[in-house]
Amino acid sequence: MISCGASNAPVEDEQKEEVAQVEEDLNDAAEEVKNAFADLKEVAEEMGATSNDGTAMHYEELQKYLPTEIDGYTAGKPKGGTITMQGMSYSSAEITFSKEGAGDIDVVLLDYNAAVSLYTAATAMWAMGFT
Repeated sequence: MISCGASNAPVEDEQKEEVAQVEEDLNDAAEEVKNAFADLKEVAEEMGATSNDGTAMHYEELQKYLPTEIDGYTAGKPKGGTITMQGMSYSSAEITFSKEGAGDIDVVLLDYNAAVSLYTAATAMWAMGFT
C-alpha cells in the first residue's frame, strides 16, 4: 500500500462544523416557533378560541405569528389560507427559510378550531401515503 500521508481530518472537521451550524440554526428556529406558539395561545385565549364556535383565526392574522427571520437564512414570502365549510373552519400560515448549502426550514402554523373531523380525515389520508 502506498500513501502520500494525506489526512481526511480537515474535510471531516469542516463537515462537522457545517452540521453543528445547521443544528444551531434549527435550534434557533425551534425557539422562535416555540415563542410564536406561546403568543398564539395567548391571542387564542383572548379571542375566546376555545369556545368551539367553529371559527378559526383568519390566515392573515395567523401570519403575524410566523417568525420573520432566522439568522443566516433568507425568508420566502409567507403563504396561507382559510377554509370555512359546514360549521367548521381552519387556517394555515407558512413561510420557508432558505440557506445555500443547508436545507430549508419550513414553519407552518395551523388553526383548526372545531375542525377535528377535518383533521382526522387529513391524518388518515397522510397515513395512507397521500401528500
